[in-house]
Amino acid sequence: MVAWIDDGSFDWTEDSIRLTLNPSKHTIDSYLYIQEIGHFKAYSSYYTERHNLESYLIIFTLQGEGKLLYQNQEYILDQHSLCFIDCKNHQYYQTSKELWQFYWVHINGKQIKNYYSDFSQDKNICFKVRDDTAKNIIQTMLNLQNNKTRTLEIIIAREIINLLTLLLVEKMRLKYNDETKIPAYIFDIQSYFEKNYKNKITLDDLSKEFRLNKYQIAKTFKNSVGISPIEYLIETRIGKAKDLLKYTNLSINEIAYEIGIDNVTHFINLFKKRVGMTPLKFRTSWK
Repeated sequence: MVAWIDDGSFDWTEDSIRLTLNPSKHTIDSYLYIQEIGHFKAYSSYYTERHNLESYLIIFTLQGEGKLLYQNQEYILDQHSLCFIDCKNHQYYQTSKELWQFYWVHINGKQIKNYYSDFSQDKNICFKVRDDTAKNIIQTMLNLQNNKTRTLEIIIAREIINLLTLLLVEKMRLKYNDETKIPAYIFDIQSYFEKNYKNKITLDDLSKEFRLNKYQIAKTFKNSVGISPIEYLIETRIGKAKDLLKYTNLSINEIAYEIGIDNVTHFINLFKKRVGMTPLKFRTSWK
């Protein structure tokens, strides 16, 4: 890994750990992989400044406090804080108090850009996690380096996916305030769609069926599921259409009617927009 370090003071304790790994070409071409990983106990004079590095960095603070300057924002990295940055961008981080203890891992590979893009949509690349799951995953990846096996790089790729998935889920939880339990009626509405997708269903119909304000239903459903109730109904219909196209000999007209769409042209256009191909092409692709 080529580290474009502008400046740095690498002042850490003797029992700190830094491992530089050398993944195989196949792993680099195929999987997510670790470039470097470590556990630092950094003194007050520690800092790193770099840019233009082909890597993504995750930092989890165990104790003490650090400070990160990244994309014109300053982040305080205190206990249980976790950050995820693209090292091609300029970054500067340092110990901001007497001793900063943290895990860190440089990762790269297939689809890492997509994970980072989803994670950084709101421009906030640091947040606090609620438990030790992230810490335990990084610790596991670090411990695994003590026992090299032919499957190690695949196992590491799995752990990286676990870590990245956790980052996205935790960010989504914070964004939509998922501390509160999803109301049971949200799942009841989903079941209602599964049973009644052939029928015309409006928000007014849902309001009458579940005796709730339609605006409350719309807001809570989207916050809980990620899409509106009507979008969910459309996705349910498209899913049913796929099953009928794959496993029956019904005509396109008949399938449109079976999923509750009277206008076959509308069905074809809707299916193509959602799936990327016409119903007929989808059917022939499964023969």
